[in-house]
Amino acid sequence: MREDARRHNALQFLQAQADKVRREEQLRRSANATVRPAGESEEEEDDEDDLEFRRYKMERLKQMQQHASASAQLPTFGSVEQVAALDMPAAVDGAGSSQTYVVVHLQEDYLASCVRLSFKLGEVAARYDQVRFLDVPASEAKPDLDPAELPILVVYLDGQFMASAIRVGRGGGEELTSAAVEEQLLKIGVRLTSSATMKAADAAALRRLRELDLGAGPRAEGGGREESDGSDDDEEEEEEEERRRGARRIIGMNRPVIDLL
Repeated sequence: MREDARRHNALQFLQAQADKVRREEQLRRSANATVRPAGESEEEEDDEDDLEFRRYKMERLKQMQQHASASAQLPTFGSVEQVAALDMPAAVDGAGSSQTYVVVHLQEDYLASCVRLSFKLGEVAARYDQVRFLDVPASEAKPDLDPAELPILVVYLDGQFMASAIRVGRGGGEELTSAAVEEQLLKIGVRLTSSATMKAADAAALRRLRELDLGAGPRAEGGGREESDGSDDDEEEEEEEERRRGARRIIGMNRPVIDLL
């Protein structure tokens, strides 16, 4: 009887802490009612005139536009779904795309660290709506799981286990931020994408393709370039130097996709 009473009191204490965190996070969410989706980065100005460079960049932009178009079609979610352990396999397998990452949060409502992480995952889910987030009771999923290991994040892609992390966010305590949670998700291999960003990238790449295509037409036909006042030798040397500059620029093109938009 004493042992049962001790456990009951300990559980009540933990539940009180969890309820306190829940109230605090709800108040914080109310104070920051809107969460912006990940935005589009600024486009870089491109004043390059070299025809070879333009052709190279056209091909790169076509590849990027195709990738962005495919990513823009991924299903969207935008929140953390409460799922029973028995329904978890169907939710993981039914993400809607083989390219959709599914993040399962194994948690218990009576643990403050789990409640806090659930709120932070909600903020991340609103920003990166192409990732599916699930809240699953740990005791249902694995009855013999030690609560000291919670919260746990488990990542799936195309129905296959990818990675996991235990005791997520415990070190952050009350100062845990959604940015820290994002960093943890990136560390375990989650590709954080949003429909807004993908659509913006798709539109930007398509716009640049059109701009480059319009700008390259006259040059491809030999028009639009004024003849040099110098000799033919001088003009050939100038063109050769331009080709060298274009080659140097092409060598330096191994940059992240976003830098090219």
